[in-house]
Parts: sequence; C-alpha cells; structure tokens
Amino acid sequence: KQWYQRRVAITAGDFVKYGLANAPVNSQDKSHCFIIRVNPVDTENPDDIVRIKYLLDGGTTENNFIPPPTPPTPVCSPKYTGFKISTSSTNNAFVKKHWMLASLVDEEGEETVAVRKGGLINVLTMTGLEPNTAYNISTKYKVFDEEDAGFSPASEVVLCATAPSTPVQSLAVSAATADSLTVTWAAPANVAPSVASSMEYVVQVLRSGAPEEEAVLIRTRGLTTTVRALAPATLYHVSAHTESALSYSEPVQTSHTTAPSAIPFPEVVLVQESSVQLVEKLSLLTLPSEMEPWRLHVEVYQVDEDAGRRISGTGRNEVVELAGSRGDKIFTLGSLEGGKSYGITVQLQTRFNGVFQTSSTTDQLSITTPFGGTEVEKVEQQFDQIKQDTNTRADRIEGEVTAEAGKLASLRSDLDAYYREAAAAIGQVEDITASNFTAQEGILNGVVKESCVEYGVKYYSSLLATVQNVDSLQQCRSKCAEHGSCKGASWSLTRRTCELHSKRRGSYLQNVNGMISVNNVCYESMVSSSAKWEDCIKENTDFNGADISNSQSYGFDTIYDCTAWCLNTATCKSVTFSPSAKHCWLKNRDQGNSVNAHSAVSSLSLACLQA
Repeated sequence: KQWYQRRVAITAGDFVKYGLANAPVNSQDKSHCFIIRVNPVDTENPDDIVRIKYLLDGGTTENNFIPPPTPPTPVCSPKYTGFKISTSSTNNAFVKKHWMLASLVDEEGEETVAVRKGGLINVLTMTGLEPNTAYNISTKYKVFDEEDAGFSPASEVVLCATAPSTPVQSLAVSAATADSLTVTWAAPANVAPSVASSMEYVVQVLRSGAPEEEAVLIRTRGLTTTVRALAPATLYHVSAHTESALSYSEPVQTSHTTAPSAIPFPEVVLVQESSVQLVEKLSLLTLPSEMEPWRLHVEVYQVDEDAGRRISGTGRNEVVELAGSRGDKIFTLGSLEGGKSYGITVQLQTRFNGVFQTSSTTDQLSITTPFGGTEVEKVEQQFDQIKQDTNTRADRIEGEVTAEAGKLASLRSDLDAYYREAAAAIGQVEDITASNFTAQEGILNGVVKESCVEYGVKYYSSLLATVQNVDSLQQCRSKCAEHGSCKGASWSLTRRTCELHSKRRGSYLQNVNGMISVNNVCYESMVSSSAKWEDCIKENTDFNGADISNSQSYGFDTIYDCTAWCLNTATCKSVTFSPSAKHCWLKNRDQGNSVNAHSAVSSLSLACLQA
C-alpha cells in the first residue's frame, strides 16, 4: 500500500487516470488494487477525499470505471425541412446518454449556445432552432456511474444550416417562344450569409405527361434563365428551389405553354374588286387543351406586281377574333383597290392563364384584285395597265438585249447543245411518264406526302409493338403493313426504331424532333390504282346527311385532298366534295343517310376505296 503523491488541477466532470509506477512483485496476485484519491490541494487529511474510484487490476469489470472516448465528428445532411445529424454511440457501459449541442455564430465570430439537447444514444433530435440560420454542431457523451459523473470531451464541430423560412419567391414564366421559356424568380427572404455564399438555384422544366428522366435541369446563381430546345405549342411544368452546401429549400412550381411555331397557310375562298375572303384552317392545328386560340393578326399591304416585293407605306393591320374557337375561320379583308396586287400574312395569338403568345408569321400570300367599273371600263383599264407594263418591260428588255448583243454569237453553239440535251431529256421524261404515271397519280403522290406522312410528329397510347434497326420510313411502313392490326406507325431517325400503332394516328400525337409518322390506312388507300379511284368516285352524286360535326371546310383543291382529310379523321367513312366551291363534307356513315343525284358535287366511300 504505497501512495503515489501527485498534485493536479482538475475541474468538475474531468477524469484523472493513474497507474502503478511498477507492476506488483507477484503479478499473479489478483488482490492488488490501486486507489485514486482526489484531495483538495491544501490538505492531506484522508477525510477530505472528494471521490474515490477503485480499479481492480485484472479482476472483474463490474466495478471498473472506464472514462468514455470523444464522440466522432457528426455528419450534417441538408434537408429543406431542417437538417439531419448522423453520429455513433459507444459501447462504454457508463455512457447513458448522447447529448447534442448547437451554437450560433454571429457576424463577429462570437458563439452563443442556442440549444442543449439530450436524448437516447442513437437518436438525436434538435428543436427550437431559427430558420435560415447556420449553427455549429457538436456532441458529447453523458456519463453516469451510480451518480452523475459529467460529460466526455466534445466532438469536433460541424456547420449545419436550417432551411430558409420561405422558398424561392415569385416564380413565373416571363416570356415564351415556340422553342423556349424564360423563367424568373425572387430570392428567399433573409438568406444567411453562410448559406448565400454557396447557394444556387435549380430550375427543372418537364413536358406535361413526360417521365421524370426527360426533365431539363439548369443550375444558376442568377434570378432568371432561358430553357431552349422545347417543343412548340406544348404545356410544360416548371419548378425551382435553392441548393447550397448546407441546405436546400422546398420546390415551388408553375406551368406554362410554349407558343405555336407556325399555322397553316391562309387559303383564298373568293377575290373581288375591293375585298378578299380567306379561310384559316385552325382545325389542322394540334394545341394543348389549356391553350385558347384567341385572335388572328392579319397584315395586308400592296406589293410590286413583277417581283412581289412590299411597297413601303401601304400596310395595315386587322384583328380577327377567335375567342377560343378551334374550328376553321373564314374572314374577309375589305377596303382594297381594284387592279392592285396585295401581300397578306397571318399570325395566331393564343392565351394561356391570361398570358398571350404569338405564333410565327405565315409566308406571304399574294393576290391581285380585279378592276372595277363597267365591263368596258374594266377592259380599257386592263388594256392601259397591260400597255404600260408592256412598254416598261420592253424598254428594260431592249437595254438588256443591247448589253448582251456581243455575247449572242458565242452563246449560239451553247444553246444548240442545250436544245439537244433538253430534247433528249424531254423524250426520256415522256417515256417514263407514259410507262409509269398518269396525271392523276401525280396528284395523288403529292396528297400522300402532304396528308399521310407527318414530319416531327410522334403517335402515342395505341402501341402494338416496337421494331428495332429500321433504316427508313418506307421500311417502317412495310413493318406496319405486315402486322395484321397496325394502322399507323412512328419512325425515329436517331434511334432507328419503328413503333406500330392500332389506331391511324395513335390516341393522341405530339411534336417530337427526329420523328416521322405515317397514317398507313391513309397511305394504302391514297396509292390505290387509277382504275380503283375512277370506279369509287361517284360523279354528280350527293351522300346526303350523316355529317360529322365541325368537319366541313372550304379550300380543298380536289376530292383527293378531301379524301385524305377523311382518312386522318377517326370516325369518317365517306365524303362529299364540291369542285366549284372547294367545299368538303366528312360523313360518319358509308354513304351518308341517303344517296341523291346532284350535278354540283361528287362523293366517295372509303369502303369502296379500301376493298
């Protein structure tokens, strides 16, 4: 029993560990022990012992007191609902609780304790923190040995931050084109400096109905961004949230449509001396249900008759109200002058959630109004105009001829050679035309390309099968023809896949770059032989009644165009067409409700054409 005297300065909760200077002489003697005596520094009186701990050297451990280790550094995981602290406990039997300490660091670097929270060893919960605030977090083990014995040393400090009290504010789409959306927002309120230094905004744009993996993600430190390469006339969902090294906020969301890219070229119904009647075929457009056709912006101006160039200072704008109607719109432009040439362009203005969007402008439509007055005056005016135009052109031609006279001699031999080549080429064309085509089949080929094949369009929701390694649209169409139930197909130029559908144009369609789709029922019907067409077109015949609602339209040039429209309409079974009025009626029965004689119209049944 030997004392090893040692004076040390300790504080409440500290642990002082001593050991024997030398091992006992008899190392097998398990009765050896040593005593830690903690005395005030000014006395050697044994009665003044503050605390004694007995550590049996090699004996049982049930009475051994082992000081706890320092906890590991906690790990902070940012959450927009707060933050999560991950740590681990110790198997020290004297550690009964795991405590967590949160300290707030102010702008001058001073720390004040914000929260001191105790809990179970493996469950640490903090409450009462301020939002949008950075905290220093450390942990301690709470020690008990029959009585409260204080804390272990504190772990290293980790910096965590709570979420902003408000998320991104005022999220909106400030501008929309046919292929882009410009998104703006305001910063959350009262962002902590420690969060702001690494904070960025994450903007996600996802087409309505598309899977999450198709979303476009943009990260930025600014308060606006423009998302490009989007599909026209399409509804998109836009969300934004903040992310930093310490936390991220809850996303906020809005929705918006892109503008239409283009509208069908306006078609002429009637041209008069002082007015022109046009039809804009809005029924051919595919617009989201949330997008309303609101008005047409029409610009009319005089053009040079020879070159078709716009004459400055002659233009005016007119507005044609639509108020949400999606049907074909017939409208009249008045106050024109007889015998003048005019150019006309049209834009479609749509509305989504009270916000207006405008399509691109159509190409110029050129018309010439007839002269006014009596028939004699009309002829005189026409003659004067022709004479003036002829004199102008003659003067110009004479100057050009004079300037080119020196070149004629050298060109004669070239012209002779050109004539011979042209004659040979014409002969070849005549031979090919005679053996392979008729004038009617030429018209049909154009209608097939225009009405049965859709570029930049994908069919959806009636998928039968997907065929891989398809190298062309014709090969894809052949795969559809081989499948007993296939009526339409979509071919991807980039993936070389062919999707076969049970419906002519799917259940619905969307604009998708790199896709070409074919209505195979339309295609197979339109390329029928000339004899088949001649047999099925009933001249001077009207299929009366059974009209499909909102499926009557002006501006169709031939019965073939009218038939193509029918083939692209799911419920259509026959048509009646007026060549003089260029008016097409779609019917939902094979021959309407009745068959009547009518000298001004012709009719056709799809059942006959497809038999």
